[in-house]
Amino acid sequence: MNFVFSAPASASRSLKALLISFSIIAISAFASNAAQIPKIFSSANPTWINPILESAQRVNSREVSEGYYFTLVDMQEHVEKEVSYLHYCKQIISESGVQNASQISVDFDPSFQKLEFHKIIIWRNGKPSNRLNLKAFKVIANEEDLSRFIYQGTYSAYLILDDIRKGDKIEYSYSITGRNPIFKGKFSKELYLQGYTAINKAYLSVVCSSSRNLNFKYFNKVHSPKIESFNGMKRYTWEALMVKAAIQEENQPSWYNDFKRVQISDYQNWKEVAIWANELNKPITSFSGALASRVQALKKKNVGNLSGYFRDAVTLVQDEVRYMGVEMGVYSHKAHNPQKVFDQRYGDCKDKSLLLMSILEFGGIKANMALINTYYQDKVASYLPSPLNFNHAVVIAYVGGKQIWVDPTISGQGGKGTDLWFPNYRMALIVSPGSNTLSTIPEVAAGFSTMRETFTVDSATMGATLYVKTKYTGNMAESVRSSLANQSITEAEKSYLDYYARLYKEIEAVDTVKINDNRGKNELEIEEFYKIDNFLKREKDKSGCKGEFYAYQIENVLPKVAATRKSPAYLNYQYSISYTASIVLPGGWRIEPENKEISRSQYRLYYRTFTVGDTLNLDYQYSLTADHIPTSDVKQVVKDVEDIDNNYLGFSFTYNPDATKAGGGTNYPMLLFALFILASGVYAIIRIATMHTATEMPEYEPAGIGGWLIFLAFSLLATVIRPLYFVISQEYFSSNLWAAYDGRQMVTAFKILLVFEVAGNILLSLGAAFCLFLMYKKRDIFPKVTGAVLGFSLIFALADTFLASVFLNIKDTTDANTVRGIIGSFVWIAYLSRSSRVKETFIIPYPEEYFEVQEEVEKKDEEIGV
Repeated sequence: MNFVFSAPASASRSLKALLISFSIIAISAFASNAAQIPKIFSSANPTWINPILESAQRVNSREVSEGYYFTLVDMQEHVEKEVSYLHYCKQIISESGVQNASQISVDFDPSFQKLEFHKIIIWRNGKPSNRLNLKAFKVIANEEDLSRFIYQGTYSAYLILDDIRKGDKIEYSYSITGRNPIFKGKFSKELYLQGYTAINKAYLSVVCSSSRNLNFKYFNKVHSPKIESFNGMKRYTWEALMVKAAIQEENQPSWYNDFKRVQISDYQNWKEVAIWANELNKPITSFSGALASRVQALKKKNVGNLSGYFRDAVTLVQDEVRYMGVEMGVYSHKAHNPQKVFDQRYGDCKDKSLLLMSILEFGGIKANMALINTYYQDKVASYLPSPLNFNHAVVIAYVGGKQIWVDPTISGQGGKGTDLWFPNYRMALIVSPGSNTLSTIPEVAAGFSTMRETFTVDSATMGATLYVKTKYTGNMAESVRSSLANQSITEAEKSYLDYYARLYKEIEAVDTVKINDNRGKNELEIEEFYKIDNFLKREKDKSGCKGEFYAYQIENVLPKVAATRKSPAYLNYQYSISYTASIVLPGGWRIEPENKEISRSQYRLYYRTFTVGDTLNLDYQYSLTADHIPTSDVKQVVKDVEDIDNNYLGFSFTYNPDATKAGGGTNYPMLLFALFILASGVYAIIRIATMHTATEMPEYEPAGIGGWLIFLAFSLLATVIRPLYFVISQEYFSSNLWAAYDGRQMVTAFKILLVFEVAGNILLSLGAAFCLFLMYKKRDIFPKVTGAVLGFSLIFALADTFLASVFLNIKDTTDANTVRGIIGSFVWIAYLSRSSRVKETFIIPYPEEYFEVQEEVEKKDEEIGV
């Protein structure tokens, strides 16, 4: 495995750039070597191997995929001889197996490895047929990493087997001799006991000198090895039977590896690895030619300004030296000379890192290379110390007492001085003789995107204009900046238009895309301008128009997992977007505000709708707070995504352009209904007020209205005014409001709720006015009637909230005023039932004349001595 094989996202290029790069490689790599095709050889089996036979057991056919399985996987390593021996037997069980298993392919690096085949046998009906023919092999350059701008110089020996049939067994073995001299005899490897195909029998063996101290790490329930002596050597062996194929699911985190495997290393600690890497890649501070001129210019420009020199050096290496690696032989881990890298203006991650270190140290800034694994990230700590644990190199610089991490392979980074975004690689080995452990990389706050789509409806044409403004910050600005650098403005405009054309068929651009890149602040803004014909669709009965909207920007980034998933799912950690869709509609909206929040340990979504004048805003805030979804949370995620998709991403509405011309008109049926409720309430009040309540003459005059009763009076007065003002200000008697939900599934429920709210608010206002009258008259029924009105207010508020939630799916409608009203009702009801002042004040019965007659009778009785 080569040291560096990962290219960052910013290194992606077009096919044209790829072809140019390939041409450069071809010229530079083969000009001096005539590009000779390496040879392969044949030989007998090595004498040191332990002959292994197949198992008599057979895997369950239900476990077989792709039409074949391995009856034997035999891998043996001789550490001292630097030989890897591999022996495979593949059983074909179907026609698909013939298609998938009738080729042999072996990768090797001819610069330090020799490939020897020992046998190729086809077993048919128990009879062997020798198929070992070296001339039939095609040896071809194997540059799978060329798409990531890495040339490694490896080859594949490829053989297409003739005449393979269902039921055949393919047996072959070979050895690869030689290891990369860059490791100086140190051994490190990862061996697998499990693959993507079922295995009857898997056997691993490692032979080494008895003096070599190997360390082992076992993954996914692999047992300890059997150890035995062998010709003065030690042999470690593992064996597994009936091994099921590993199940790999889409979108797994890069660090997730569920295969049964063994890691072997004779590096005793991380310090050994750090010392090894430090000896390979030491910076230089003596430059010549163009590089000398550039660094001198940088020093002159930034005299006394280390942060300025640092930033100029980073920009030079990131933007003027392209990402391209030629990693043949020792250069899989050793960086090329920085002077050469600058002159040729390309290099891989370790080349660019060493160049940057050299330039920084020339300017008086201490810097070290740091090794990371872009896949394992902090999980690298669970592996044995080994250079093979790393696939990327970066730089850590020390500027003004601060540690600054830099990835030289990223281009187009913004910000000033040491303000530099760094990917969340999490853990690294700093290349220094003093390093003896892995270091945690401080997390840098990621950027975000803010996007607003404004749809302005034209009531005359039923079309709309669409204005899109998107702002990117931090690493998101850098990613978009890099993408834009690899395409023309025309190509960018076409891709943006194509995206919206998939959503709105009748759309066209009405202006060029405007791009504002503030690299100093590391912010980038993009503005787009479109016209959409027939944004609203006329209803069949011509009564109005219907519009629909769906938040695709949010749907595109929601985690997509199946409820049956058995492995963790990858998340783009730290991704954050603020997305608002604004729909401007002549005549305005009659929609209740709504909000919803879903907050989990992996993600957070906040959604709200609100209106400002004639604009409806659908606002979404979405962020990812973890790098994966554990299997234990998969079902909850599926439930959340389904809930979000069904209830919060889609929005439809009806619109009657004719109704807006005269303010929508009056809803006379609702007005007549309100008058009926008002008349019925007045009639009920008269009946209650004239009920005979006198019993006996009180012994005292009514107390005056004071104390807390004054506050109760003001509360009742507010209750008289507030419901009436609400009904009028919210235009409950407008035809527009009555038709606001026409065409939607909840239209009937909405109209029922309107009727309920009109009746409830009128009765509440009328009841509060009656209570004020009773208070003024000090009527004996005041406490009971007021308690009943307060109780009605409480029940009405709760019922209205509940019905809005059930009928219209409007959540969290209980605002602060409603809560205060509910609490106030409880307080006043308790006061009316317990207060002695209330009992002493409200004693006047109906009719009031009763007391006057009684008083006259009592006076006459006193006069005559009765």
